[in-house]
Amino acid sequence: MSSSVTTDVDFFFMNPTTVPLIPGTFSQLYLLRRDIMTCFGINANNGQQFPNQQQALWPGVMGICAGIDLLGKFFAGSDGKGVGRRYKDFLTTYFGVQQNEAETLYQLRNSLLHSFGLYSEVTNNAGQVIQTYKFVLTGNTGALIIPKDHNRFVIDINLFRETFETVIETYEAQIRIDANLQVNFVNMFSKHSGIRIG
Repeated sequence: MSSSVTTDVDFFFMNPTTVPLIPGTFSQLYLLRRDIMTCFGINANNGQQFPNQQQALWPGVMGICAGIDLLGKFFAGSDGKGVGRRYKDFLTTYFGVQQNEAETLYQLRNSLLHSFGLYSEVTNNAGQVIQTYKFVLTGNTGALIIPKDHNRFVIDINLFRETFETVIETYEAQIRIDANLQVNFVNMFSKHSGIRIG
């Protein structure tokens, strides 16, 4: 891996507990991870849980979903059409879920990001509903997805956040050794290189 790509990877995957020096430029992933931590009542400057901290869990889960969207672009090397495919490909590759579970998590993303709700529909080309998804968000179940029946699913949001963080580390490590992932990363980094703060 070239020194310039190494520098870009270091920048993009900067540890979210690194205290930002403002004014400065930061990667979307760094800023998003810090916001997710804050939503989950975690001090982004040291990674410690705030005692008795108010939480904003729905926006936190939305942040995780947006983060998977972002990582899916870098993994695929594309940010054109095909959001669902990229999202699910990233999930099956790094989250260790089956295709049907990836679809469930994609529908969770759709329900939250498109309507700030916990309900999503899949339609066919004629616009007919062929599958509905209803979600319950909870914590500390020990399983990321618990199907209650064919269209009701319980999502462990604490495990979702923890898995998201572990996946980021795994994906970063693979980029550093995989030439194809490096090419895809470079393609997206030129478009999504950073955000200036201050």
